[in-house]
Amino acid sequence: MSKSPLLLFTCLSILIMAGCYTRKEACLDGFATNFDVSADDPCDGCCIFPSLVLQVIKKAGDSNFVVTDTLVNSLGQKFRITDLRFYFSDFTLFQANGTQIKTLEFISNSDNSVSVHDDMKIWRWVDETITPGSVKAYGSLDSLTFQLGLNTTLSKTTFSGLPSTHVLLSENKLKYGTINTAIMTLRCVRYQTITDTINISVLNPTETISYKIEKKVTSQKGENINYEIKVDYLSLMKDVNIYSTTGEIESHLMQNLNSFIIVK
Repeated sequence: MSKSPLLLFTCLSILIMAGCYTRKEACLDGFATNFDVSADDPCDGCCIFPSLVLQVIKKAGDSNFVVTDTLVNSLGQKFRITDLRFYFSDFTLFQANGTQIKTLEFISNSDNSVSVHDDMKIWRWVDETITPGSVKAYGSLDSLTFQLGLNTTLSKTTFSGLPSTHVLLSENKLKYGTINTAIMTLRCVRYQTITDTINISVLNPTETISYKIEKKVTSQKGENINYEIKVDYLSLMKDVNIYSTTGEIESHLMQNLNSFIIVK
């Protein structure tokens, strides 16, 4: 009988402590960088996921390229690029078993009849990286595919709720003339007897240009996933007569895009 008061006291203490306990709400997604194993309940939208990052190595032939370089193309013409921009989109990671991993962010039109991954970016010639978005992935990855340009859905759909900096808003798009979307824009200073500047916009083609980086990459849980490409400014301007017509320059630039971006 002497144990009864002690037992009663113990039970009451446990009940009081249980009643005072505050449940912890935090990220319970194991793919997230802020995963909290001690949490009791999942949070609403607090998880932070790793980014897919594409490192860009800039070359001019066998030399490293810097933005102040004056170059000489295969026709012996001296020039300097003062601005260059491209659209990149449709990034897909592949695991060894064939599983495809896309970025997590989405955008939609006003009635939600069109919804796509929000991974389209404008890369500028001064940018060291391209960051398409966040991903739920870690471990061994086999390859990465992406597109240069925008497919018809992206270039023709009006999406709603976009932030003011989004690359698909009319005021931010790469332009070909005043209406059409360009695949790339180029500003180039050419040096001859007279120094002048030309502005070139290459129209978005019917189909995007596809690239595949076949390289095994291993990342730890919560780490960014990094791939790498090279861009060669001399290859972009190879056989481009910068004193010819705008149409001829655009045509040659389109032909050189596959050699400009090096994925091996």
